[in-house]
Amino acid sequence: MPPKKNATAKGPFFFFMLEFRKKEEAAGYRFTGGMPEVTERAGPLWEKLAPYEREPYNIMAKKYRAHPKDLLGERYTSQGIAFSQVETEAQKQREHQQKIQQLIMTMIHSAVKSNKLEELEVFMISCNYFCATSTNDYIPAELAMVKYSLADGIKDRIHILINPQELPLGLAHDAELHTAETHQLPLPPDAVGETDFEEILKAIFKFTGTSFTKKQLPRLFTYNKDLAMVTNILVGILEATGVDNLEPQICPLVDYFYYLKQATESYGLDICTFPSVHMAKALLEKDVYAYTIGIGCEVHEGLGNSIHCSLSKCVRWAFTISDSCCLDLGLDMEPGKHLPRNMTLPTEITETVSCVSSRFNKTILPSNKTRDGASRRPRSSERQSIDQANTTIYSSRVAADEINCHDFPTLQESLNTTNPFYKFIEGQKPGKSNANNTNALSKPNPWSRELKLNEVRVPLETHIPVIGRGRGTLVNLVAGRGTKINQINFGKLKN
Repeated sequence: MPPKKNATAKGPFFFFMLEFRKKEEAAGYRFTGGMPEVTERAGPLWEKLAPYEREPYNIMAKKYRAHPKDLLGERYTSQGIAFSQVETEAQKQREHQQKIQQLIMTMIHSAVKSNKLEELEVFMISCNYFCATSTNDYIPAELAMVKYSLADGIKDRIHILINPQELPLGLAHDAELHTAETHQLPLPPDAVGETDFEEILKAIFKFTGTSFTKKQLPRLFTYNKDLAMVTNILVGILEATGVDNLEPQICPLVDYFYYLKQATESYGLDICTFPSVHMAKALLEKDVYAYTIGIGCEVHEGLGNSIHCSLSKCVRWAFTISDSCCLDLGLDMEPGKHLPRNMTLPTEITETVSCVSSRFNKTILPSNKTRDGASRRPRSSERQSIDQANTTIYSSRVAADEINCHDFPTLQESLNTTNPFYKFIEGQKPGKSNANNTNALSKPNPWSRELKLNEVRVPLETHIPVIGRGRGTLVNLVAGRGTKINQINFGKLKN
């Protein structure tokens, strides 16, 4: 039997349990019962160990007891990990995040200083996975990347389906649930895609323009919550190909978007529309291009599930950043690179033809593109220029061969003189005589307040007696309390 927990909680058996749990979880087993389950399973194995096999664990226990003051009050998590170690790892993570943010700020500041912000190229990456082990190792299923800049939009893209061939023991059900809720790709051993991780790594190096022999990768940007997953998948690919001395730099996309937007606004705006990084996060989470068709891979487009496609995610991130930052720099957005191909351009939105100038002696009819697109109200300056150009109005219902701009009346001539709401026209104001004005309209506005200005108000001859005070005063009900109002003859009430 294993030693009692209280007597040897930090003795040789304790360290044997920690090592046993780590090996079992790496093999795919999950201890749902916590440390009691570990003790139950590790006990029989501990009893079978020879004295020389227990010696390493005795040394660990002696080293542990050799520093009682340093370890006084040490606490452990339910997984047997010291809280001091957890705090140390958290501090390292915070320092790493600050370092990455400083690198992003330096990269954007250098581009601004050299006046090449619109030419700054970045790589966005997204991954999908089948399942994750208890040690947070992700089994990859899909990988996609895009090459992006503000000036050129999406310059290039790559998409790779990954076939791991088999799943860790005991995680088939987890993989089935996760896959059904997300990317819906077929599970191993029926998975499709590349099985050679070396070929996958070569494709990544070729796409990013780096050398496979030098084994260097540029900074890759992904959504913040996927940082750990994408990093783990890339590290797994590197380890599977024997590249152990390369650590990929996976940077948070939200922070890049935030600092980029601040930089673009500094060019011509006096206000800051991104007061914090949460605004950039909100726009990416809103994902307005989520259901855009034709931006995902062929497999997900066929499944009708492009919203979970890794390639579609990268493209949508690029569209969101372009939509927010390109106009700040006055950059023209090209369909397919800055925004979806079927999206109406801002210049097309303003090309709605509702009136034409008489100086163009030709017919202009609204096209199907402008007819289906949204229209906007002309600005005040535009309306002023239209009025000064002897504007004519026509109806699109008239056949094209019958339209002649000169056959239509001008704007002043086309006023409906029978409209009772028009009393005065240009140059005629209230109070002036209409005798010399041949364009005066015959019918005044029947609801105009001008007719009531000189009207004499006659007081009522009959006063209704009231009793009570203030708001809610009631009439003197002759018939007594509770009598209905409509039963009283108010004409017979005396003053």
